[in-house]
Amino acid sequence: MEQKKKRKISMLWTLLSVGMIPTIITALAIAFVGVSSLRSSLQDAVYSELKVSADALNQYYEWDIRNNEDHMPTYEHDYVDSFLDKGIQLTVFIGDVRYMSSIPDSSNPTGRSEGTTANPDIWAKVSAGNIYTADNVVINGNTYYVVYDPLMDESGNVLGMAFAGKETAVVEQEISDSLRSIVIGTAVLLILCAVVIVIVARKIKEPLFIIDKNLKLLADGELRHGRLQNHQSGRLTLSFSQGLSFPQRCRILQRQSRKHRENFWRVEPRFSLLQTGHP
Repeated sequence: MEQKKKRKISMLWTLLSVGMIPTIITALAIAFVGVSSLRSSLQDAVYSELKVSADALNQYYEWDIRNNEDHMPTYEHDYVDSFLDKGIQLTVFIGDVRYMSSIPDSSNPTGRSEGTTANPDIWAKVSAGNIYTADNVVINGNTYYVVYDPLMDESGNVLGMAFAGKETAVVEQEISDSLRSIVIGTAVLLILCAVVIVIVARKIKEPLFIIDKNLKLLADGELRHGRLQNHQSGRLTLSFSQGLSFPQRCRILQRQSRKHRENFWRVEPRFSLLQTGHP
């Protein structure tokens, strides 16, 4: 009885392993690829958002910068502050000097990061007419994802820069929230799959055990009907055999016929001896 119980438990664990291991590996692979792909996509989305914001800032002050004699827009903060609810900081540069900014700076009398200069390497690239994008750019002790868009006059001369940036901490938090959703979704799906696999394994364990036992009896030559257990193995065996190809069925029948012949020839001499009484 104890051995029978151990065999059933072993069969159950085998069924669970066959179902769970591929499921877990597949789920982890999908999660890994999904996380990597999503992180890259979210970073691209941040840069796209910043480019649109910098371009909007450029267009908003384009007329003032091009038409005012000193190329200086009206000093106000309504527009540069209008993107704060999206976590985006805006700054208008005249040359490489911050003229209007939404970035806070407690050390400045205006309370804003104004009157300071941009990184010389960034200004060198933007003053050549190029859009500059980067992450981990340090401004007032904080790191940012940034986009610098050149402000030009009608002749194409660079007069300044339109800056849009989002703090790295904010971006990473947004990415983490999105990745957490994927991880939670994958975990929930994995749990549901595990529940289904356990239910199915428990349902087919007993029929498979009966089939295994009957096959062992047949292999040992125990062909008496009383020794074989019926349970639901007949239907299950039929359903399994229906999934086999014709050549596979033929090979199975050949093996079974060969085994029956061997059993018959082991029994036949004893049967003859009982009838004749002579060896």
